[in-house]
Amino acid sequence: MRLFSRDQITLGCIIGLFILSGPKALAWQDDISFEARSQGDTMRVFITNPKPYKQTVSLKLQYSKMTLVGQINSYLVIPPNTIDFVAAKFFMNDRAAATINWQGSQYFMGDIFAKHDDTYIYTIPYRKGASFTISKSEQVENQVLRIAMPEDTEIRAGRDGLVLLVRSDSETGCAVVDCAKFANYIVIEHKDGTMAVYSHLRKDGVTVKPGDQVKAGDTIGFSGNTGWTSTPQLRFEVLKGNETIQTKFRLSKKATGYLEHGVKYKSR
Repeated sequence: MRLFSRDQITLGCIIGLFILSGPKALAWQDDISFEARSQGDTMRVFITNPKPYKQTVSLKLQYSKMTLVGQINSYLVIPPNTIDFVAAKFFMNDRAAATINWQGSQYFMGDIFAKHDDTYIYTIPYRKGASFTISKSEQVENQVLRIAMPEDTEIRAGRDGLVLLVRSDSETGCAVVDCAKFANYIVIEHKDGTMAVYSHLRKDGVTVKPGDQVKAGDTIGFSGNTGWTSTPQLRFEVLKGNETIQTKFRLSKKATGYLEHGVKYKSR
């Protein structure tokens, strides 16, 4: 088996190992690696996901002097801790002239094919008895909730799940996009494959660790002002791949519903 890289142009294929950035440049997204190897007249593209959770890849390949064997799906879900997932296979019509690249590919954390349990009723994710006002985009596709609150407010899990990722070492926040990478956060996976992200937490404001199982209402951290923000707040979103999902919450003993922009809600 022969491994091709960008330094091996004389061998025929302009390939290489690329680390790609996700489409949203979110602080919690992690690296996926791509690699191409040939054996005889066959070329395969492999994807490695070194993380303990699924990641979805939107694979865009440009190639010449090769014939695709089979088809390439629009999205590939790469299992956790996977080395050499076969993403595509080609027959090289001309080994000396064959080229391939995947520069237009993107990836994001989670499973794009996960099916959210729309019957689930979430717990409003801050201290029980506290009331804060919700900020929300008018765009239907953006279901991120921004909740202004004093720094060091107790943050609670909105739903049962498994803690995948945390960060709590940052104390930096500002009102420009360059600060997005400084956000402290918690990422929790739900049993339906969706993920909740709690961000802008204070320095040392995370009370859970990866691998912990949490229940709805459990304290998981404390609000802050880190990342891309100018005022203390909690950013809460539920993701299915790279899509944010609208979620219903417990509003009172008998009432449930979606949280609306500009309305103050008491956590139950």
